Amino acid sequence: MVHIAERGMLTAALLKRLLNERVNRESFIAEGTIKGLFLLRRPAVRNARHANRACWVLRWSDNGKRRKKLIIGDARTIPLDAARKAAQTHSAKIVQGGDPAEERRERRSRKTVGEIWDAYCANPQFTSKAASTRYNDANRYRLHVADRIGTKLIDELDLQAVERFIAAIRNERRIGKRGRKLGGDGAIKKIIRLLAAMTSWAIKRKMVKGNPFSGHVLRADGLRTEIVEGTDYLAIFAAIDDLEENGRLPAVKANALRLIWATGARRSEVTSLRWRHVRLDLGRVIIPPLEHKGGRVAARQGREAIAAQLRAAGTSPAPNALVFPPMLEQSEQLELSRAWRTARKAAGLSDKIVMHTARHSIATAGAIAGMTNTQLAAVLGHSQTHTTERYAAIARSRQQRLGRLAFSAAVGLHTEACPNRPSGRNVMLRRKNY
Repeated sequence: MVHIAERGMLTAALLKRLLNERVNRESFIAEGTIKGLFLLRRPAVRNARHANRACWVLRWSDNGKRRKKLIIGDARTIPLDAARKAAQTHSAKIVQGGDPAEERRERRSRKTVGEIWDAYCANPQFTSKAASTRYNDANRYRLHVADRIGTKLIDELDLQAVERFIAAIRNERRIGKRGRKLGGDGAIKKIIRLLAAMTSWAIKRKMVKGNPFSGHVLRADGLRTEIVEGTDYLAIFAAIDDLEENGRLPAVKANALRLIWATGARRSEVTSLRWRHVRLDLGRVIIPPLEHKGGRVAARQGREAIAAQLRAAGTSPAPNALVFPPMLEQSEQLELSRAWRTARKAAGLSDKIVMHTARHSIATAGAIAGMTNTQLAAVLGHSQTHTTERYAAIARSRQQRLGRLAFSAAVGLHTEACPNRPSGRNVMLRRKNY
């Protein structure tokens, strides 16, 4: 039932009285000057501060058929004049064929980047990733996305907004715990790919309509071309042995570096390795896929390094204990960067040779030796064989070059030195089962 206010128009004084009256049922009171604007009063809830609940409501008919309403807001916080002005604005949209109520529902259904991220983190597409991958993704979102665009509606992000976001990451000046710059092209590539995957997931579930993070031209994936082979590779183990004997390299770090260079394992695989992952009887290290993206590491060549850690840990180490524990109590994993720089310098290698070079070197040597992509994927712990295709390409290039050298030598035009010739450096290796 609709009750018309006295004299056909609400005043500030009359509104104050109506807001202080107790009501027993819901009632609409017409404002009187603007068609469709009403004061809606409802009975107060138990122990409420006010005598009733009251709000401004705009009512109209959709093409003369369906009755609709739009709640403008609380009558105690929105003054009478402000309610009239809002009603006039909405009425103008209705006259032009708009639907303010539907627009509001659509606006409320739109998600922010942060809301999409929270939903994405709870779905199997994210939770099925390895723990290290989830950790890195979460850190990238926290460091670069949350404060910059986390509260923005994802549907409102246009090309210019995303480009400004990319520029902010490229110009990032913060330094991380490992002393590295947090921003840059490498960070941009990983962050945009993460957000594009997240938004594609949301589009399939009809949470958003478009993907503002797809189609951007990013820096191409880096490809390390440096590899170590021959006497240079042996020099690494000789340097590690000498440094350990001279007390310049702790045994735990020396063994970790030996395992990396003997197997081509990722550094994170080695520093997070636990005794429950180790099968010395089989000469293997098996890491569950949910704990690391590699999933499996062939470790027969690095068996002695793990056995040395077993002797240091005792005959029965705890299954969940780290094979290579950190040396500092406040550290979660063993830090190897400084140890590797020392070993690299002692081996006389270029600064471009990093620990991950071991992985590329092992894979390239395997490809040159004739291993198939499937075999290389098994050795490296890749889930997809196409990831190892680049090593096969390197092998083909090397074989073609050797073919040209052989032909040149055969016809007496050989002028280029063989790439695998000995370096001339005398390297003494102790007899260890690497």
